Amino acid sequence: MKKLIISAVSLLVFIAFPAFAGELTNYKREDGLVSETVVSIAMDPSGSIWFGTDHGISRYNGLEWNSYRDTTIALPAEYINAIVPDVEGNIYFCTTGGVAKYDAPTWSTMSLELPGTDVESMVIDSRGDLWFATSGGLAKYHNTKITDTFTLSNDSDIPSNFVKQVVLDSFDFFWLATSEGVSKFDGNEAFVNFSELSHLLPDNNIKSIAVENIEGGDTIWIATVDGISSFNGANWTTIYPTDDGLIDRDVKYVLADYQNNKYFATASGVSVLTKTGSWLRYTKSEGLVDNSTLTLAIDNSENIWVGTENGVTKIGNNAIISFNQIQYLNLKTLAYVTVNDPVMNSDSSSIETLTVTVTSDTDSTGFSLTLKETQSDSGIFSSNHVGEELAFNYTASDEAARSLHVSKGDAIYASYSEDDTGKTRSATAYYNEEAPFDDKLFIDAPCFIASASYENSPGEKGNFSGNVVKKLLEFLPFLK
Repeated sequence: MKKLIISAVSLLVFIAFPAFAGELTNYKREDGLVSETVVSIAMDPSGSIWFGTDHGISRYNGLEWNSYRDTTIALPAEYINAIVPDVEGNIYFCTTGGVAKYDAPTWSTMSLELPGTDVESMVIDSRGDLWFATSGGLAKYHNTKITDTFTLSNDSDIPSNFVKQVVLDSFDFFWLATSEGVSKFDGNEAFVNFSELSHLLPDNNIKSIAVENIEGGDTIWIATVDGISSFNGANWTTIYPTDDGLIDRDVKYVLADYQNNKYFATASGVSVLTKTGSWLRYTKSEGLVDNSTLTLAIDNSENIWVGTENGVTKIGNNAIISFNQIQYLNLKTLAYVTVNDPVMNSDSSSIETLTVTVTSDTDSTGFSLTLKETQSDSGIFSSNHVGEELAFNYTASDEAARSLHVSKGDAIYASYSEDDTGKTRSATAYYNEEAPFDDKLFIDAPCFIASASYENSPGEKGNFSGNVVKKLLEFLPFLK
């Protein structure tokens, strides 16, 4: 019986960073969506992804799908404009007919005296009050009732009764996307309004607003039917598709990720403005499920979710874990493991540590190892931090205790966490067995994946072969 034992070659495992080389995964009705027109997406505290559609709600926990219609739960309308989880685990669903609340396992329709029945979005402020953007104005919900409304008819300075979205910046100011421009609101009575004519908005019909949190202040990104504007508190910038990298001027939604990259959902696909100022795009040609994109969301692993008129696409992220070959000699291997992820660099003044854990469908125990930052503020973490040799000889006892078993078709799960903050990132790889290797794969903890030797009969191991190394490189798991 042949046994494949793995020593050191190199492998890249894509995990975090901006999602510019990540794999695209599409989901449609046959996968579990209640409808393929997806207009809102959010992740709850448990990690489940919720999808609001034109015909109800779907939830995906990574393994199973559940769907909810107005025939089965208390849902005022099936068109779900927005989904907003709170810190207590409740989830609010803004619909064209009011607001539903999910307090597991109970669904209810909130009794609200709103200025408009079409509830477009909602935000929760630092005091725990709920603010609803509606087709008839803005409303504040305090304790158990609506306490304040802001409309044209009650002498507020709101620019329009139709409020498409309400968001909060880092200074607790509200930003309103309306049909007549953008408004900055202090939460009491002061509105500062920005329009196409006075402040370089490409159009007054505002579809979405995102807040980019950067050192020294926020930048507000504004999506309109005719391009994008940004405002850093002092200066306005306007982006048009003919002059810049925007794929289409009709921008439905804008999202700023944790790395300060900006994503724009348009009628022709998704455009990405990176933090370095370059432009990228995702269309059907790159694997997007449909070009008519409607909404965007980001999860805790920094995957980007794109809702379209024809399903959902997940754009995988791509920070790098590398397991690099140093040298090998017969059955002894010397290898180092490296993580390159600036997000984990939370303290620029100290050398930090990461704990990496790897498991598989076959081997749920797996292994863990600790990495140290190569120097303060580098964001690069290596097992080669004190020069120790990570080599060992393969023996029966070593294999049981220090190897990861993976069978054909297995998913391999890699995750790592920062020891100081507990911040965790993760990714999934898949092992596809190929000739001449026909049974189990063993992955050693210090080396992870590497070259191979054979065991033609019990206790008889062969030497490493350069040809085998080349072959192994061809079937390393493709990561998503």
